[in-house]
Amino acid sequence: MRAWIAFGRGMGILPMCAAGILPADSGRSGRARMALRRTGKMPVPRRGRLSYVFLAIGIAAAAVLAAGAGEAPATKPVAANLIRNGSFEVRSGPRKLYPAEPWGYGLLDGVSRSPFAHWGYSGFWDGGDYDIKLGEGRTGRLCARLVCRKRGRGGICTDAIRVRPGTKLRFSGHFKAKGARGPCWVNFEGDGGDGWARIDLPARQDYDWTEVAGEVTVSPPRPQRKPAADGTIAVHVFVYTRAYGELWIDDVSLTPIAEP
Repeated sequence: MRAWIAFGRGMGILPMCAAGILPADSGRSGRARMALRRTGKMPVPRRGRLSYVFLAIGIAAAAVLAAGAGEAPATKPVAANLIRNGSFEVRSGPRKLYPAEPWGYGLLDGVSRSPFAHWGYSGFWDGGDYDIKLGEGRTGRLCARLVCRKRGRGGICTDAIRVRPGTKLRFSGHFKAKGARGPCWVNFEGDGGDGWARIDLPARQDYDWTEVAGEVTVSPPRPQRKPAADGTIAVHVFVYTRAYGELWIDDVSLTPIAEP
């Protein structure tokens, strides 16, 4: 009989809990009703308070993630190429008067004007005779070609590049050789000296477009040369050939990678 009474009581309580009329803990529900009569507010159980705290933390985290999702990731700026007209696409145009034209005009000048803007040229060092010609570019329309007529030394040279001594630079260029029997190289000259750094090109007679790269650190100026007021000195990048045949040059760059 007691079992039936207990079962009946359970059957009466369970539907009421499911309907939300009574909480499962009848003792707590009585205290809650008394608090509601006194204050007009239903007290939140401790376990419920923790749930609210976790819910607030979750909402805040979601807001932060949503804000971050719309922002592009930070990218490192690309260093500028210090060599002007490194793709040889710009022609030098009509002859200009000094100082608008920094190069000489004839055989007796150390470096004469070339067909390419911001580049000088000489094909007559060490008794040589080299022509400079237009070639089909690796990526664009044009490239520079040094063609040997008599073996000696010929080369092209950049405008003056102003950098601080101790600056670390990365050089990159693309080269092609046709019957180039003899050494070819990149030479760094200027206030720091004639050849304070050098990068050799492939020692093969024939090769298709090949990237040659290397890193150099700008040398201090020679005793007779002084830095400018801003602390920079002049650097020239030469590409030399002592080879027979042809050396093709394109897409040349020089970028700073570390300041002193």
